Amino acid sequence: LGEGDLELDVLADALGANGWGRLYKVLVVERELAQRVMVYQGSAQFSGVFHVIVDAKPGADLAEVEKILGDELTRAVREPITEAELKRVVNRSEANFVWGLEELMSRVERLQYFNHFAGDPGYTDTYLARLRAITPAAVQATAAKWLSQPRAEIITMPAPKGKAPRGGEQG
Repeated sequence: LGEGDLELDVLADALGANGWGRLYKVLVVERELAQRVMVYQGSAQFSGVFHVIVDAKPGADLAEVEKILGDELTRAVREPITEAELKRVVNRSEANFVWGLEELMSRVERLQYFNHFAGDPGYTDTYLARLRAITPAAVQATAAKWLSQPRAEIITMPAPKGKAPRGGEQG
């Protein structure tokens, strides 16, 4: 719930949403290089990690997959998501938030989550207001701050023969 967390959540959805996310659309639908694309931002109290996971199809050109991934991340850093993408993500996020409150235990967990991370179990209204106030420019600025080199690294697993997972020589 820290600065930039919601913006990165929005970007993750804009990139990886099944069917229409930028990366999903290119890698799974158009180019048929991947079986699955999953993008999410895992925030914690003092840190966070932005994950992009691509399950390439057998025989897919991994260099091409990596190039597309790099191009889309660079695009996210250099230009804002569209208003339509933002609206779609915010609507989906609001709906998921509300649906997530249907069960009693889910409501209890949400209250505890907000109590622990925001110091306010009633943070729901503030959370939704923050979500609704996000702009494409804010998403871009946050992406530029956190997803630019050297903070971003592409790791291929399993590693190509003779290479360590981070691309260095095995030794």
